[in-house]
Amino acid sequence: MKKEHIISEEFSKRTDLYEDAKWVKDDTFLETLVAFGDLGGDECALEIGIGSGAVAARMREQTGVLIGVDVARPMLEKAHRYLPRHHLLCCKIEQLASLFLDETFDLVYCRAVLHHVDIPRNLAEIRSLIKPGGKLLIAETVATTEEDEAFQLKFVESLHSGHTEFPTAERLLAMIEKAGFEIQKHQIWLEERASLKNILASTAKSLQEKTEIITTFQEASEQTKIWWNMHFEGDDILFDKKWAMILATRYR
Repeated sequence: MKKEHIISEEFSKRTDLYEDAKWVKDDTFLETLVAFGDLGGDECALEIGIGSGAVAARMREQTGVLIGVDVARPMLEKAHRYLPRHHLLCCKIEQLASLFLDETFDLVYCRAVLHHVDIPRNLAEIRSLIKPGGKLLIAETVATTEEDEAFQLKFVESLHSGHTEFPTAERLLAMIEKAGFEIQKHQIWLEERASLKNILASTAKSLQEKTEIITTFQEASEQTKIWWNMHFEGDDILFDKKWAMILATRYR
């Protein structure tokens, strides 16, 4: 099965559970992300991986025209709460260049999307859609260190298949610059005491699969447990997640 079909199937299955994950609708995170974009209020914007529309619900008030795309059609039905149907498209990133003219958007943004795709290739696709001087806004979970990348990749791959790499913030910034963007600012957002139990509850995984993921955490190296600030509390495992918020502009 092709990678994009795997992702579409995974997220279609978990559509009704997706917003049970606390990070999806975290008010402080969403407010910080939207403010980080330094928006003028009239931008023609595109959200890649709109999901259930949690970010779009905030972003639509800060932009002009807003279009959302996602590979999972059931997710788009959820996002319809916030955007009209003709502003929602079911497609993968690689199809965007055939759907929109070059240099269409003032702003392209995405949250928790890039780790699902070939990052360098798709950054190039995204760049072609942005007007010269236009903005790219990214919020992405990142590995703590280069040594931690393998465990981070193992974790997200256990949640939903199809990943190829999970870079640190430094490597992600380098990829964005290499793709033809200039970094305007970036910051690390620390999601403290994320609950593995809560994350697993928002997936469509079987009890056996959830047990295997919990075991992966329990058997992590002591160094990994320190990097993730893991705490074992009852039947839950709490840990810190690092998010990179990045604002970049396309070279003219």
